Amino acid sequence: ISSDHGEAFYEHGVYGHTPGNFYNEVVHVPLIIYNRGENNGVIDTPVSLIDLTPTIVAKKTEKSHKQFYGKNLLEKIEKNEKPTEFFIDSAENYPEKFAYNFRNPYVAYVNYPYKVIWYKRNDTIEVKMYNLENDWKEKEDLIRRGLNKTEKKILEKALRKIKRHILECKIKRKKLL
Repeated sequence: ISSDHGEAFYEHGVYGHTPGNFYNEVVHVPLIIYNRGENNGVIDTPVSLIDLTPTIVAKKTEKSHKQFYGKNLLEKIEKNEKPTEFFIDSAENYPEKFAYNFRNPYVAYVNYPYKVIWYKRNDTIEVKMYNLENDWKEKEDLIRRGLNKTEKKILEKALRKIKRHILECKIKRKKLL
């Protein structure tokens, strides 16, 4: 049981689920997998819905498939691991053309408890950073507040990962076309 997105009601000045709105009111949705007759577990840290397909395929075929972006969550439960790192992607969409503008990607990188939101609009890049453990409603942008030494290192690492992720996604999209 899941949903692909929640809805924003002006918590961050936006209504609905517009591209690039990566605040928790939009991206934090339930994910319940009932694994009949098996040991069940709970992952109480955020995960990505991109992990849903490889989890279902692995359960049905009883083997892992490397062609998917995501990871098999049942393996995480069996090993009692807590996934903490994932990406959230979006792009400007053109519904009338059934197309996305990937030249201006929107990416959020979560390495719990931190979330870094990265936007590219035309030639302008905007970055925000939140500590989800202390600020689940994402009201205090740590960058605007001023980062301490540890937070600066976390942000630098996150930005490197976001750049690599955007490049990997471009390569994978080219292979699919």
